[in-house]
Amino acid sequence: RIWLIALDRATILGVVNVGLAPFLYWWNKLPSEPFYQAMVQLMMFTGAMFLFSLNPVLRRLTAMLPDEALRAETRFFTTINRYLVLVTTLLAVAHFMLGQVQTWPEGAARLLRLVEQRGLWLALFSLLLPLAMTMALIWKIKEVILSSVFEASR
Repeated sequence: RIWLIALDRATILGVVNVGLAPFLYWWNKLPSEPFYQAMVQLMMFTGAMFLFSLNPVLRRLTAMLPDEALRAETRFFTTINRYLVLVTTLLAVAHFMLGQVQTWPEGAARLLRLVEQRGLWLALFSLLLPLAMTMALIWKIKEVILSSVFEASR
């Protein structure tokens, strides 16, 4: 039951991301359109939440597998991944909310402009680390499943 709830959460977020994917193309063609920009920002947020919800799915999946070392490794890395994604998402939301303020002191405005210039790259790299770890865990889980299926029949 817990496995199915975690899987359903990740599936719903995955379907939302697929539904929002065409807006990337349209935003690329018309980047000044505010609706497309809002949909791309929503897709970035739901993509981070998908990554956040995929890690418990992996943890539940490895709980059903016989490899104890994989279970321990998955517990460790999914915890790290969730914290990294959560911190990155909270910083992105804080940056978005601080950007809505109209008047800033000069020093704070300069800092906000610097973050605005480098913020996309910072967010990209801070999300690539948990994405890479999640993909590596998926690969290891796949290898354990395939080896248990094909070596069990021998």
